[in-house]
Amino acid sequence: MAWRDRLRDLILAGGALAIGGCGSSLPGGGEIGAGLTPCGNANPDPCICGRPDGDALRAMQCDQKMACEADGGAWDPWYTASADGAVSEPHCNPRDGGVD
Repeated sequence: MAWRDRLRDLILAGGALAIGGCGSSLPGGGEIGAGLTPCGNANPDPCICGRPDGDALRAMQCDQKMACEADGGAWDPWYTASADGAVSEPHCNPRDGGVD
């Protein structure tokens, strides 16, 4: 449901703000507020934490994400289900507003 996605995004944004505002350092160095993405199971980015190295699906999604962003699109990393039960996999939202 759209409201659940929105609530999840708000919660994740609030958590990122709370962590980023503290200036905490990451394991292995660097500051969270310095453009680094913290690793964790709640972060759906297929390109972080060595995920492409350990999983063929994540490697494929990472390649798709990088190609999408290089072309100016926005990567949508979430699996979402509609009311009729159809599942949308992670995909690129091209800059022209269409769906890949």
